[in-house]
Amino acid sequence: MQSNFTFLQQEFPEIYREIADAEKHTFTAPRYAALLCRSTLEKVLFWLYKNDEDLELPYDTKLGALLHNESFKNILKPSMLMELDIVRLNGNNAAHGKTVKALDALQSLKNSFRFLTFLSKYYSENNPDISEFDEKVIPYGDTNDKNTKQLQALAEKLEEERAEAQKALKEQEKLAEENDLLRKQLEAQLQLIAERKEERFQEISLKQAIPELTSEHQTRLILIDLLLREAGWDKLREGREIEFEVTGMPLTTNPSGKGFVDYVLWGDNGLPLAVVEAKSTIHSASKGKHQATLYADCLEKSTGQRPIIFYSNGFETHIWDDTFYQDRKIQGFYTKEELQVLIERRFARKDLREFGVNTNIAGRYYQLEAIKRVAEHLVTTNQNKLKGTSRKALLVMATGSGKTRTAAAMVDMFTKCNWAKRILFLADRNALVTQAKNAFKEHLPHLSAIDLTKEKEDNGTRVVFSTYPTILNKIDSLKNEDERFYGVGHFDVIIIDEAHRSVYQKYQSIFNYFDCILIGLTATPKKEIDKNTYGLFEIEDDNPTYAYELNKAVADNYLKPPKAFKIPLKFPREGIVYDDLSQEDKIRFKELFGVQFGDENQVCNVNKSQINTW
Repeated sequence: MQSNFTFLQQEFPEIYREIADAEKHTFTAPRYAALLCRSTLEKVLFWLYKNDEDLELPYDTKLGALLHNESFKNILKPSMLMELDIVRLNGNNAAHGKTVKALDALQSLKNSFRFLTFLSKYYSENNPDISEFDEKVIPYGDTNDKNTKQLQALAEKLEEERAEAQKALKEQEKLAEENDLLRKQLEAQLQLIAERKEERFQEISLKQAIPELTSEHQTRLILIDLLLREAGWDKLREGREIEFEVTGMPLTTNPSGKGFVDYVLWGDNGLPLAVVEAKSTIHSASKGKHQATLYADCLEKSTGQRPIIFYSNGFETHIWDDTFYQDRKIQGFYTKEELQVLIERRFARKDLREFGVNTNIAGRYYQLEAIKRVAEHLVTTNQNKLKGTSRKALLVMATGSGKTRTAAAMVDMFTKCNWAKRILFLADRNALVTQAKNAFKEHLPHLSAIDLTKEKEDNGTRVVFSTYPTILNKIDSLKNEDERFYGVGHFDVIIIDEAHRSVYQKYQSIFNYFDCILIGLTATPKKEIDKNTYGLFEIEDDNPTYAYELNKAVADNYLKPPKAFKIPLKFPREGIVYDDLSQEDKIRFKELFGVQFGDENQVCNVNKSQINTW
């Protein structure tokens, strides 16, 4: 059987077999084909990380982390990285039993072809000839079948569209050559490739060697469609959600006063919840901010409701509710319910500074002062036209001074002032999760709560208690056939207990994923370069939102001064032999030390001097 991937057969036989199988099933079993494309991508990435000395395997070896690791992004053209994300997302949909259309599978196959061409061009010893991608070699099953004939007709149409896209691409390239700024960017990229790959990368232009099969604009829209679908926006219609026409645009921008919004996300009441503006990847995502604002103005004038603003260049997506907060980077899109809550919160939100704290929960003067400081910090940096960016606060409080009570009183404030509907409380040990949940149950019995390590989540839960690994695993789980359970906007507030531990390695991705207020509680903040508690909360070293430290607590007679006891400890005296640890301690070892002393496949022992230094 003919294949587009025969150039892999000699040097990469295992990869060839898998992607050729995907090609064979593209139209007859698209879900299976999309899954195989994702599996192929994963195999190639592990091969690259093993064989390319410039690539450093990240601590988190999930596909998303491998794709977006800085060392990998440095050797790849940005548009190709975006295409690989489409392969990943289509494969995820297939793995979770969601519908994958033949066109989705074909897109994954095309994107895989581009990436495998890159693999062969730069890493093959024999540098085999690679023909242009040809859809005609993909089998369609029974040629008498009605569906097959429709697919054949569709493929012919796609071939025509591809030819038109290539023609348009050549015209764009011609224009780009006349653009001095773009030419400099391309030259800088080629120089980077030359420096990293020496002679092998010096003579090849990635753009010329590996032609695009899908225009960059179309690739961006496909990726945005997939991200919207993950957030439950799976029924996007031309002329309604996509390319929606608005009137009232500035005449200097468009003499007709008309404009077309890339995406409008509508509420059940027919009012706009959000606009999404997509910009080219050669521009910063912020280039779409002004245009999106104009569209929001038009929709507000015609409907009476100002939508939330999203703008993206395919790599970076930003959210902006310009009635209160400054714009900020986000990992995806909000669900319909979450957007509706944001709209309603504009009118329902109360001033935190005017809230009367329940002193039965937290009544000591320093606890009240801590809550007051947090309220002032979150309100005064965001009020009126200032609209600051601060959504993070750090409380440094001595162990035993009542951090959990303070946190419970803050949650009471957030919920009653309509700043938060759902709260996530994180701790690094099951015992601390149980302890915190019991305390909240005592002080806030009206708020439904679950321990995610033991119980199943549902949409009605107000406070979720979890360890870091549990919530990290739950982020990727599905709410139903069409969407994630935990979207980026699911929680309004995350409270981190003992924020000096376990949050600087793979678990920091939790805080990058969720778009919410972040409150840290710690007795001993860290200031190391790679483990900086203050940096995590975007504040200056030694300048937390509020501090009530041990010496003050002792002076106030709330705590007793510590007494030192000399106790011989095994690890500081003898070091750690990884293979001698229990399974539980091995997991703890990796959480604490990360890759400092080796990776997952070859964990080194730690001698006593290293332990004492750590």
